[in-house]
This record gives sequence, structure tokens and C-alpha cells, in this order.
Amino acid sequence: MSRDELKKKLLEYLRGKRYLIVMDDVWITEIWDEIRSAFPDDFNGSRILITSRIQEVASHASLDPPYSLPIIKEDESWNLFRKMVQPGGNPKISLADLGRQIAQGCLGIPLSILVICGVLANKGKTRRIWSKVIADVNWYPAQATTIRDDILNLSYTHLPPNLKPCFLYLGAYPKDFEILASQLIHLWIAEGLINCDGNEDIEDVAENYLNELIDRNLIQVVERRSDGGAKTCHVHDLVRDLCISEGAEEKFFDVSENVNLSSWKKSRRLSIQGSTLDLYMSSNTPSPSIARSLLFFGEDTYGGFDPNHWKWVQENFNLLRVLNFGNLNVYSIPTWIKRLNHLRYLRVQSDALKAIPASIGNLTNLETLDLRGTFLNSLPIGIWKLRNLRNLYMSGPVSLPNQSDTEIKALSNLQLLSTVSLDAQTVRPIVEDKLPNVRKLGIWFASNESNSEAVHALASLQHLRRLRKLKIINCSVILSLPNSFPETITKITLRQVCLEDGDCMKVLGNLVNLQILKLQSCLLSSQLYIFGDSFPALIFLKLENLRIKEWKQGEGAMLGLRHLVVDRCFELNMLPWKLCNLINLREVEVLESILVSVKVLQALQMKAEIKVLIDPPLDDFSGKSANWRGTLRLWY
Repeated sequence: MSRDELKKKLLEYLRGKRYLIVMDDVWITEIWDEIRSAFPDDFNGSRILITSRIQEVASHASLDPPYSLPIIKEDESWNLFRKMVQPGGNPKISLADLGRQIAQGCLGIPLSILVICGVLANKGKTRRIWSKVIADVNWYPAQATTIRDDILNLSYTHLPPNLKPCFLYLGAYPKDFEILASQLIHLWIAEGLINCDGNEDIEDVAENYLNELIDRNLIQVVERRSDGGAKTCHVHDLVRDLCISEGAEEKFFDVSENVNLSSWKKSRRLSIQGSTLDLYMSSNTPSPSIARSLLFFGEDTYGGFDPNHWKWVQENFNLLRVLNFGNLNVYSIPTWIKRLNHLRYLRVQSDALKAIPASIGNLTNLETLDLRGTFLNSLPIGIWKLRNLRNLYMSGPVSLPNQSDTEIKALSNLQLLSTVSLDAQTVRPIVEDKLPNVRKLGIWFASNESNSEAVHALASLQHLRRLRKLKIINCSVILSLPNSFPETITKITLRQVCLEDGDCMKVLGNLVNLQILKLQSCLLSSQLYIFGDSFPALIFLKLENLRIKEWKQGEGAMLGLRHLVVDRCFELNMLPWKLCNLINLREVEVLESILVSVKVLQALQMKAEIKVLIDPPLDDFSGKSANWRGTLRLWY
């Protein structure tokens, strides 16, 4: 669909409606000129809010003078500083004067306060150390932007050596890009940026690095996983600018945004954003590059990745360790890809791709193969040769290749496998201990799978002795869960699974290490019963799109529950009263669910330690405000 077609469609959708449109962080006047015709003015109170750091852009959009966001006051600066540098308390009295000096010196810019607090929070709380940090910033020009830039540079200078390359890597992502945390971690590992000894799991170490950067306020969490870890994250534009400038100076990476096309062959990493690939191809004569990483971001505006583009890669990038195609349409993968024998990370997200060449088995250093967004039916036999493969992502369901006994190799390093058909071809290598270290598994049942076959297939999971996370999709027959799930399992997601057998919840409730349970669009009886003393370790429960009318709960069940989500359970009458007795419960979300009785919600809402979110609000709900109470971080 062209831009003109999109604008016409938006115009037709909005006509006659009262709307609020927010356009955040607009940098050039041409953006408003391009899109303004898509917003009808029907004189019904509709509004458009534009935010920008550039006065010209703000003035261009309207005849009314723009509103300039004021800096925060001195007391507000001090309160923010105290909160960030010493969560849950105040800095030592002996440091209060220095703290006020730092907060005042930030001139009311929240980003400056957050970043310098990130520096201080990871250092000793002594007058000598805080005085040294103050001395490292040039406070005297009294210009907010100068001080802010000094503080940002200081935050980089004070990073431990192991975090600096991981921080710089963030600059490879486009402006305002929402970064998938797991993908970032896999990229760091593939790039060799994670220092890990033999006694630690490298993914856990990489996640610790990520959390350190979050704690220093250099990365902002956008969405968290159900276990509290970062799911997606974001980097402030000014922090990204710092990554790019430092990264270019150290020849760590180059970013292509239609400019600066000359230096890419001197850099170890190249991030191509927008539609600049053809500019690169046309402006440079083929010659080998030292680049180890090639990352594509942005819209596919040049018709897909064709043989000419592949030829360009072949001629210029034979040392690649990372090849990330982003959202590009990749129609095929050439057999010569086997020559990229240094490749550790390959990501293709293209529904145009129908097959993977058998030669991929020659990429023996490959650690992550991310095929989410493709719709393959099967994988080549060569997949069993990837002895260093740790992560295999697929949109599913994909069958593992069937081989003779002499050909099957153990993927002993494979830790993540999702989403595969749980058929005989997949069960066999599980039973024969060919996948001994899988920690996360996503399985999809074929529509013709019988109940006995499904139970037999699930029983094979007992051989996965390190399995922690399990997702089961599309089991339309009544699923009698076996009593042989590995005790190591901490998270289970069941989607479109028939659980009408009353023993299913009992089996799940007996898993002593299960912390997270998600039931999504599953078929249960009209009553959900949580047995007494069951789910001893459960901290997160999500019930989504279930046709249950009644929820009963036995004594002593889910005593550790902290977070409950009830989403689109349209027939559920009320929540069980025993939720009010759960002393660890902290968050309750009721989304798109119309409860007949809200008495339990009212009781939960009266507990100061519990956050309650009801969306949309219930008409007859009374009590204290049902708005979500949480922490809001302001970024300028």
C-alpha cells in the first residue's frame, strides 16, 4: 500500500470521529506537511499534539505559539535525585550537600539527573568519590545542553570496561527503535562482547550486563516479562548519539542514514538503516571489508534482497559473524552462504522465504538461527551438523528433519527450540537424548494428532532434564497431562489446548518449581478449580480468553502469587475471595472482562500494597481510584 493510499484510508477512518493524535519527537517540517492532509477537521473538538525539540518544527505546525516544556524546579530536581541515587531512602546526611549541588547543577533536566545518578549509584557513597564526580563535570558555563552532554560523556567514561562495547552496540539500532532484549543479548554473545568463565551460563551473564546498563539509566525498559526481566527496551536519542559518536571514533561501527558513505570499509560493524543499501552498492567499488557484522533496519523500499544484493555481500563481507536482515524481504538464501564460516548469528524475517539450503549445515560456528516471520514447513538435514547452535527460532510449526541412526548428531549446545511440531520426528531425538540441554521449548501439535499420541509425545519431555520454559500450542483433543514433566520447569504457556480433563490443573499444580503459568484460549469446563496447597512456587498467573463462569480456589493454593492477569474472560462472574488472603499479591489486572460481582476487586483495591488495573473501568466499581499506580520516568 502506497503512502497516498495509507493517507486516504486514515482520512476515511477518522472522518466524522472525534480524535486525539499524538506525533512524538518530530524533527523536520516536511513530516507534518506530508501527513496533515490525512487528518480531517470536522470542527468537533479533535486535536493533534506534536512534540519536537526544534522550535521551527513546533512553530510550523500551527499559528498558535508552541508550548515550551519547562525545566523541573530545584526541589523537584532534588527529590528525583534522592529517589534515583538511593531507592527507598535518602542519601547519607554527610552527602546531602554534595547531592543538592549535583541536582542543582543539572539545571532542571531530568535526563541529566537520571544519568548522573546512574553513575553515582554504582560507586561507593563517600564524599571523596562524589566530589571527584562533581569535578569531572564542567558546571560553570551554566548552559543546560553543555552540562547534559558532559554528564552523558561522564556516564560512558565511568562504565566498567566489560560494559563499554555493549553500550556502544546500542547505537546500531535506529532512532526510537524498540529493542527486543533477547535479540540484543544474542547479538552481544555472537559479537564476542560477553566475558564468561566456564562455570556461568553466557546468556545469564549477558542479561546481567543488560540489567547493569538499565540500573545506570542508560537503557529504558519499555516492557517487562512476566518474571520481571526486561522484554523490550529503548535508548534515549541523546544517549544513542553518544553511542554513535564514540562508536565511530573507535571504529566500533558505522551507521548509514543516507550520509557518510565513505568510511564503512574501515569499521567492524555496519548498520544500514532506511533505504541506503543501493547507495552503498552504487558508491563503492567491490573490495573486501573488515566488517564482522551487517545489520539491516528500516522499511524494505527497494523490492527485497535480490541476487545482486547477495553478490554484494559475497564480494565485500566474507568475514561476517552477524547477518541480520531485519524486515527485508529475502526470497532465497544462496548455497554459497556456507562460505561465511565465521557466521554466528543469522536472522531472516521474511514470509517470502520458503526453504533453507542444505549448505547451511556448513556454518558450524552458527549460534543463533532466527527464522521468526518465515513460514517454513521443514528444515534441511544439515541442521544436525550445527554443533554450536544455541538458539533456533521459528514461527512454526516446523518439523525437525528425519534421519537415519548413523546421521543423527546431538545438538548438545541447543538451549532454545521454538516452535516445532511435536511429532514422531521431533520426539525421537528428544527420547534419544540428542537435545540434552534444551531450556526453552515451544511445541505445536498437528491437527490430526490423537489424544494417545499427544500424551506419548508429552511424556518424552521427561528426557529434557534442563527444561525451564515450555509452550504448548494447538492441542484440540482432551489433553491428559502426564505426571512426568521435568521438575526443572519454571514457566508453562498453554495456548488453544483442551484442558477439560479435571486432572490437568492438578498435574500443573504439583510442579514444585513452576513460577509462571499462562492459559490462553484454552478449552476448560465452566468451572476453574485450583486445588488446595497447589502451585507452591507460582508468582504469575494469566488467564486469557477462557470461557469459565466460576473460579474456585482451595485452601493454601498459590500462596506466593504476586501478579494476576484476567484478560477477556467474558463469562467469569467474580474472582475468588481467597485472593484477598494472599499476602504476597501485589498486582491485579482485569482487562476486557465484565465481572458480575466486583466485591473481591473492591476488597483488593482497599489494600494499599496491591496495584489494581481495570480496563475498561467497570460502571459499578467504587472505592479508591482504579488507575494503575506505578513509576513514570520522564525523558527529555
